[in-house]
Amino acid sequence: MVRGKKHVKKKRGKLPIKSSTQTVSISQAVQLANQYFKAGQWQRAQTLCQQILQVESNNSVALYLLGMIEAQFEHDNAAIALIQKAIPINNTVPVYYGNLGNLLS
Repeated sequence: MVRGKKHVKKKRGKLPIKSSTQTVSISQAVQLANQYFKAGQWQRAQTLCQQILQVESNNSVALYLLGMIEAQFEHDNAAIALIQKAIPINNTVPVYYGNLGNLLS
């Protein structure tokens, strides 16, 4: 889990991890959020994605994962909006389109 806003270091592209004093890259944080998501740890994934977006607001994976978390709770409109925001950032990811289609049907 990532520390709250007031604890985030200002160094662009790095996030402090709550369980240690080390920092991780955005790429590592995205991988961790994806692992949390796949493990069904929605709150941890959501918190980490929100922290990623505070540092890198156009991170398509974090937007997509947040959308899929919203979908897990049947918040379809929010899920659709987040995935639609992710697609123009990286329009080469087929799963974005597939899951958006599922939500729209």
